[in-house]
Amino acid sequence: MDRPHIIYILSDEHRGQAMSHMGDPNVRTPWMDRLAAEGASFSRAYTNCPICTPARGTIFSGRHAHSGPVAGFFDVYKPTAPSTATELHKAGYHSAYFGKWHCGIVHDQVPESVRNDTTGRFEGGSRNRTPECHRAGFKDWYGFENLNRHFNSSIYENENRDPTPLEGYETDALTDRAMDYIRSYEKEEPLFMVLSVTPPHFPLIVPEEWKRFDPAALEVRENFEESPEMRQHLADYYAMIENLDWNIGRLMECLQGTEGFENCMTVYFADHGDF
Repeated sequence: MDRPHIIYILSDEHRGQAMSHMGDPNVRTPWMDRLAAEGASFSRAYTNCPICTPARGTIFSGRHAHSGPVAGFFDVYKPTAPSTATELHKAGYHSAYFGKWHCGIVHDQVPESVRNDTTGRFEGGSRNRTPECHRAGFKDWYGFENLNRHFNSSIYENENRDPTPLEGYETDALTDRAMDYIRSYEKEEPLFMVLSVTPPHFPLIVPEEWKRFDPAALEVRENFEESPEMRQHLADYYAMIENLDWNIGRLMECLQGTEGFENCMTVYFADHGDF
């Protein structure tokens, strides 16, 4: 059997029950549902750590958080640690990473273009560049560390020292870039690609066209902290998930319509949950 292309789609703070095929009465996630129906749904899989950075280190190393390459929130992915990417390279794969890394801030890696910016284009978040040695072996790199600026994101492209701004909403913009990469992929090696987005992680903001939920009409769980503010947060959280599901659909249709990607394994997961 030919080696399949492998696509990871990773989100941040998406609670495992917040999908329609998992019984959530509010949200509609047809593409996530389709992935589950046509493949496998790991309904009893739990994050190894409730803290972002070590949880993500676990995802890319396969090791427990306490003994993995990213052991704490302010740790960084160790240069000598193996990863999914390095192991797949041994099997003849090429690798590419798009989006949120959040496997450790390297504090002296903020370029002058960011430090001296007066336009606000690089305001907020951790705009630190991830050095090549801390990228877990990924060959093509279009990533950022940790921004939480969904309408004001930027990425570092491969060896570039200065960030490239993303236009529009982060999930949409990163999906566009990942699809462009797939359509132009001409290497003989099978591809291992990660598309990693921040939403539905806070801040709970989303383009207006996705705000279809009436907060007062949401069906909530018994342990929900009832208040108008929390209902609005939950409505926005669901809207972000539906936008993410739509982008998963765009990526899946791109894969299905691109010659050479007929044999492809796609995995969707989050680092940990919320709400």
